[in-house]
Amino acid sequence: IRQLYVKNSNPIEYKGSFAELGEFPYVVLLLINKGMSCTGGLLEPAWIVTAAHCVVDKQNKKFIPEDITIVDELLIMKILMFHQYKLQLVKAYMYIQIMILTLNHY
Repeated sequence: IRQLYVKNSNPIEYKGSFAELGEFPYVVLLLINKGMSCTGGLLEPAWIVTAAHCVVDKQNKKFIPEDITIVDELLIMKILMFHQYKLQLVKAYMYIQIMILTLNHY
């Protein structure tokens, strides 16, 4: 996915009801090529923190920024990753690393 223009087609459920677009302005929905999706949190207007396994494939290859789109039509400029990062499963479905994404509008 190079660019995806979506308006709330993947709603987030919160306490049994769906959140409205903009209701949680510091939470972002990341759409990754191959149909995956993850959430992230804004640290500041240009930085997003997300789980590392959201931006790395099973062979520990980092996705390129063009593979990730934010529902708000913003594109990722850079994925910051520790050079020694290796995707490692701690328990079933439990990973312990984070990634920082920088947005291209800053």
